[in-house]
Amino acid sequence: MKKYLSLLLTITFISIFIIYFSKNSEVFSPLLQTSPSILLMIFLLRILMLFVTGIFLKVALVAFSKHITIFESFKISILSSVGNYFMPFRGGTGIRAVYFKEKLKISYSYSISSLSGSYVLIFFTNSVIALLSLTIIHIRTNVYSISLYIFFLVIFIITLLLFLYKFPEEIFRKKGKSKVLGKLSSIINNVVKGWNFIICNKRILLKLLLLTILNFFIVSLITYLEFKTIKVSIPTMNLLLYVCLSSSSLLISLTPGSIGIKESVLLVFASIIGITNNHVLQIALIDRGVLFFVLLILYCLTKIITKSNQERNSN
Repeated sequence: MKKYLSLLLTITFISIFIIYFSKNSEVFSPLLQTSPSILLMIFLLRILMLFVTGIFLKVALVAFSKHITIFESFKISILSSVGNYFMPFRGGTGIRAVYFKEKLKISYSYSISSLSGSYVLIFFTNSVIALLSLTIIHIRTNVYSISLYIFFLVIFIITLLLFLYKFPEEIFRKKGKSKVLGKLSSIINNVVKGWNFIICNKRILLKLLLLTILNFFIVSLITYLEFKTIKVSIPTMNLLLYVCLSSSSLLISLTPGSIGIKESVLLVFASIIGITNNHVLQIALIDRGVLFFVLLILYCLTKIITKSNQERNSN
């Protein structure tokens, strides 16, 4: 039964790739006009980014005394990214939670804890870099945005408090006989407990923070190369602010891959970054086009390797 289910899921995912490609061919047209060498570098950096994300998951699971191989962590990272690319509301989160539950016997609430941990670290890192970038841009060009200062300052304060303050183990106590409220309070308590596991282990927390910073600069390098493909020179601080704003779309990921959401955020603040609306749309097409092929190739490769390993183990 599991064999047929795996085959069905594989066919479903490949079908989604084909349908998406046929209905969004305009997304891939800019790739034909881009330097192959730059595309290759972006392609390889995308793979590196997914690999680092996988290592992040592997390290985070150590806080829950769970261990997975590097290949498995990379595979989970790819599956999550496929879900996020094609499904609304960060669908990759659900795929990862199910994988953790079925393969590693990790509860959904602990899975959410590792996810919330990554988000807290991402937003903390982004807020620090964004505030620094905004300040330097303001000093150099006298261009600034009060709303962006407030937005990133609020995120910085909230995430910093999450690092410094350890919440009680049972932040919500079950009251009454409502099964729904009881289940909800149990999930919230487990999420809080899971987050406490992470922040109490300073060594793990430091590793996760370093991996988050590493991934941020990988994304920054990818973005720099994408600007290079459209022959636009952008100052370093403006580039970093662009990356921070792109990542902030995680807060409102209502569409597959945050399509439209990320671009809307960037279009609103394009003048602060020092780019035009055209640049935002061109970069978006190149970014999504490359990511599509990265995910397609890696997904197929991981399926082949997984099947090969299963056959080897059975013999």
